[in-house]
Amino acid sequence: MIISIVLIVFFLILCVLIFVTDSKRDVYKMTCRWIGVSSIVGVIGNIAHAWAGLLPRLEQRGHAGQALHAWLLESANWLYLIFTIIAYYALPYVFFMFAIAFHPELSAKWHRRGLFVLLIPALASLIYSLANAQEEFPRLFVILWIVPYFAAGGVLLIHGFRAECNRLVRGYRLFICCAFIPVVCLVMLKDYVFPVFGVEQEALISWSIGLSTIVFVTYFCIRFGILGVQIKFEKERIIGSVRAVVSSTSMLNHAIKNEIGKIDFQLTKLTKLASHPDSQAILNEIEIARNSTIHLLEVVKRIEYHSRVLEIKEERHSLVDILERSLLMNAASMASEHVEIRKDYQLRPILTVDSVHIQEAFSNIVMNALEALDTDKRIDISIRKADKEICVAFKDYGKGMQEDLLPFALEPFFSTKKNRQNFGLGLSYCLHVMEKHRGRLLFASRLNEGTTVTLCFPVTRYAGEEADAALESPAKRNAWREGWDCK
Repeated sequence: MIISIVLIVFFLILCVLIFVTDSKRDVYKMTCRWIGVSSIVGVIGNIAHAWAGLLPRLEQRGHAGQALHAWLLESANWLYLIFTIIAYYALPYVFFMFAIAFHPELSAKWHRRGLFVLLIPALASLIYSLANAQEEFPRLFVILWIVPYFAAGGVLLIHGFRAECNRLVRGYRLFICCAFIPVVCLVMLKDYVFPVFGVEQEALISWSIGLSTIVFVTYFCIRFGILGVQIKFEKERIIGSVRAVVSSTSMLNHAIKNEIGKIDFQLTKLTKLASHPDSQAILNEIEIARNSTIHLLEVVKRIEYHSRVLEIKEERHSLVDILERSLLMNAASMASEHVEIRKDYQLRPILTVDSVHIQEAFSNIVMNALEALDTDKRIDISIRKADKEICVAFKDYGKGMQEDLLPFALEPFFSTKKNRQNFGLGLSYCLHVMEKHRGRLLFASRLNEGTTVTLCFPVTRYAGEEADAALESPAKRNAWREGWDCK
């Protein structure tokens, strides 16, 4: 009784936090909504449990029995029945949908299909139980779909953990698996499996479920936050500030190193061209060096004024133009190494992004590819559409990376290069930029076969195509987004 009341209050507060506050991270919004729905199911189930323990006590007392009319008692019993049935059938469905939404490789199409298809058994059982209120739940029939729902949800959580490449996110997924799966298994045994086989329910299981749920959700709120609401401690704030300053300073040094290297290379070429009468060639080299200095000053200015947080200045830009500018910045290095750039632009989108940081990210990836090339001096660059994403892929045919080093590829200061001037911050910076744009960075590499780095932008940043007047209006752009993943 006491644990039920505590859970009701706890989950009600959680529901208010989830549904009143809005998430700024669209990537987790769907998952957080399903966590919110599961909290509501928890509230309904515990209200029913508390109500079942309260009614007999009221009926046993004489004054309570006289005060409560027959219709009120009947209404209370019906309310208890409805709450119990909803909680009983909704939990496996909600858990399965949460696992689908949380999986990194399942698209929104799978979520939309599962939203309705997986609801059919739960809805059929709910209608049957409400229509036959005086009969026992068809537990043996229900167990045939409830247990597979729980099992499939657990398998999806584990598979999502195994499929995650980002080491930090992988740790987060491991925590979700360890927190959710044991609790769900206890609930499945206590409320679904044991009653079918006549096993007595022990109070220990109920207390274990309640306490473990409170501990998990409390830790989740403190450690990761819920839709922007996060409990922070002073020590964590100080450590985070120090990390941000160190990270910003390192990114600034990394950008300066890259651009100064380009300028030095251009000046060396100018020295050689000074003895020739071809003034146009000299002007071209000066223009490349000038573009590098302009870009470097913009990066320095942006990071200097916003050293605590990477500032994103969002405007509409052609993705192809940004990509071509980053290639132009590395044109001299590519020409000296006789590198072949093969382009496959399946679309030429206009995106709402920060052109400075995106251009810097593209340039870092191209420079990494140039340094990795060996005998096969080719780099493939493609722009394509995927489910709810616009992806830019860079593939080189260089040395690649050993499989045991892949989990560390995106970490700051990690580098496989022997040169002391390579700080290992390029991919870490790119990952940070993509997270600020609510996108993804995918990294794949094989030793002696090459590396592919893919930057995926959410379709919500799409603002039309180059010279495409048909998608200028917001309504038509939204219609295009809705039909994005239709084949």
